[in-house]
Amino acid sequence: DPSNESANLTLASALAGQHDFAGALELADGVLKRTPTSVNARIAAGDAHLELGDYAIAAQVFAELGDEFPGVPSILSREARIAALTGRLTEAIDLARDALVAAGEDDLESFTAAFYWFPLANYQYQAGRYDDAASTLDAALEVEPDHIGSIELLGKVLSAAGKYDDATRLYENLLERTDAADLRGELSKLYAAAGRFDESEQQVRLGLDIARRQAVRFAAERRHLIGF
Repeated sequence: DPSNESANLTLASALAGQHDFAGALELADGVLKRTPTSVNARIAAGDAHLELGDYAIAAQVFAELGDEFPGVPSILSREARIAALTGRLTEAIDLARDALVAAGEDDLESFTAAFYWFPLANYQYQAGRYDDAASTLDAALEVEPDHIGSIELLGKVLSAAGKYDDATRLYENLLERTDAADLRGELSKLYAAAGRFDESEQQVRLGLDIARRQAVRFAAERRHLIGF
């Protein structure tokens, strides 16, 4: 059934996960041509426009959805991201906090709940509010101790706040659980700052090696090479 909305949007989500945002947008637009009022298709199209850099179009999509469905955390979270990407960090922090409060009214499983703490911390970090970001991440990790994104961001927050020893221990522990080029790069910088230059160079070599291997196998993992 080529016109099946659920199948098309699930495929669009899979393509987005592979960073094929143009393909995801094509599928979402196809659904919208048949069903212009489909909320899920509008969200999928808005997400694809955002990732393709069409910020004005994405902002319009989510503003309209926000008017239709006020207080919905997933829409508020998207509006917050657009605000952050366009340099409006104070607005992004406020919207992310609103999304977090709204999500708190739902009975969410732990990883989803932690997700709503994470972007708030990220925008606080970008705004230089390191103590606030650390407190927010502590809350996220209390909800879900295995939320890798929050652990990674906490390392950046600790580094930015000058807490290099704490950040070093965090990255060392994290790399025992998951490996990524950008994490190796962060640890390399910390070792260099501490005068541990041989260990720093070793992290560079390990980071480049894993980045090159992963970039070939998984297109989305190229972001780790870029981050490195």
